Amino acid sequence: FNNDTTQNEFTLNKIYHDVFNYDKDEPLTPSESPKMLHFNIDDNCNAKCVMCRDKNELKPHFVKQYQEFFDKELPKMLKNAENIYLNGAGELFVSNLCKDIVKKVTANYPKIKIAMITNGIMADKKNFEELGLKTLYSIEISLHAYTRETYDKIVRNGDYDRVMENLQFLADMKKDGKLENLWLMCSVHLSMTVRNTAENQIITDL
Repeated sequence: FNNDTTQNEFTLNKIYHDVFNYDKDEPLTPSESPKMLHFNIDDNCNAKCVMCRDKNELKPHFVKQYQEFFDKELPKMLKNAENIYLNGAGELFVSNLCKDIVKKVTANYPKIKIAMITNGIMADKKNFEELGLKTLYSIEISLHAYTRETYDKIVRNGDYDRVMENLQFLADMKKDGKLENLWLMCSVHLSMTVRNTAENQIITDL
């Protein structure tokens, strides 16, 4: 599910017919219900990274369409799901749409493995508890820098200290067996810029 708010039109029929290839008035069959779902639906973000868009928020009519769609269809979509991957396109933890999906999954489908990408600013115990995330399959952190100086140059509106605290929280989860994958070498996303090139090897070594 990928939303581009720069498009002039968006219709839910594209989801039904192009993604699932079934008529919306007919139920999904087991073979049509996917085992893995990737949600990439909301551009809202709490950071303004220098290499990213300056501002691109999900328009209210898109939010309404998605809410109506997921209220009706999410149980069918998750019927045979084994894994879901959430990329807010912006930031998962400031996306009400993405958070609502996570809450529904953790409350009703505890066996589904959840993977996500976040900038790490809000990936803390309080927000995990709010979403019902007692365990997690995989989390990817868009860090972009190793030192505070470089981080502050790249991640505008960021919070270096908070991200470092949250990385420790996630490391503790992994140590306790509540997080299956936290691969800093592979899962810390580095957007290559002239500002962070010298720090790439340091993060890789972690």
